[in-house]
Amino acid sequence: RIDNGKSWSEPAGGPVDCVLTMRPGVGLLLAFRRVPVWKSVIGGHSRAAGRKPWLAFKFQNYFDYA
Repeated sequence: RIDNGKSWSEPAGGPVDCVLTMRPGVGLLLAFRRVPVWKSVIGGHSRAAGRKPWLAFKFQNYFDYA
């Protein structure tokens, strides 16, 4: 879940807009912007599902770099 600039991982307890499923290594590459989300999804390394799967493409915007 992502709320007010904080993110955490938990089981989905209700309706969610988007679920982005990936291996930990792919998540690390995405977080450090080494691989774009669209390339990861199209390449089969991650999967976007849910009511609004296009929200997966905003995933990298939630990481701050100091």
